[in-house]
Amino acid sequence: MRAADDRNNVPDSSGSDKLTPGELTKSSREIRWLDNFWYYHKWKVIIAVFFLVVLVIGLVQIFSRVEYDVYVTVAVPYTMNADENGRFTELLQKFCPRDFNGDGDLLVYVQGYQVYSDSEYESEKAYWEVRSEQFQINSVYNQSQIRAFDQYLMNGQSTLLLLSPYMFETKKDNGHLLALADVYGEDPLPEGVTADGYGIRLSETDFYRNNPAARVLPADTVLCLHTPVLSVRNGKTQDDTAAREMFRAIADYRVKE
Repeated sequence: MRAADDRNNVPDSSGSDKLTPGELTKSSREIRWLDNFWYYHKWKVIIAVFFLVVLVIGLVQIFSRVEYDVYVTVAVPYTMNADENGRFTELLQKFCPRDFNGDGDLLVYVQGYQVYSDSEYESEKAYWEVRSEQFQINSVYNQSQIRAFDQYLMNGQSTLLLLSPYMFETKKDNGHLLALADVYGEDPLPEGVTADGYGIRLSETDFYRNNPAARVLPADTVLCLHTPVLSVRNGKTQDDTAAREMFRAIADYRVKE
């Protein structure tokens, strides 16, 4: 009796779940429409999607971009590792005079370039050869770093500089450095200013002498200011107010005895 009942309960295989002829016709029309649309408009769709993705990425970058109060550029025959750069950046942020962009944070960005004069390069190369080790910086890379440094400055991103004596003299001879008399006006210049009046050696500052995070840089590194440039990035002349005030915060710093 149960077997008969089970046979009577066998699912209907008459096709109740199948599409009706009318539904098949409707589905076929939709498929043909999509196929025709893609055939005639696929490049428009691809281009539209591409620009939409670019727009979304651009908006994300704009709204997630960090605005720094001061930009500092370092060009010396030494490169700081990540830890050294982090500690040096934290130190500079402690010396940041005020919130220049009004976002409630005091943030400093440090951009570094490892550059050598010809004599510095040969001296460093000889140093490693004596120890039977290969000097990791070649002359091509050195020149590319110098070009990258110049390009970065022309983008109008930074005017506060920490330079090797070689880079300092090069920039000064090219007329790219700001005389400190223009920064201090009628105020007396700080102790240790170079004879030409365009910079101050870090070793002459309490900022350097009393902060291990700063002493990772060579003692003869010169703190100076690049003349504001017409930025190729935004077509505006740099506002160097932040760099000027940051320079004075470092150069005028004195440890009370």
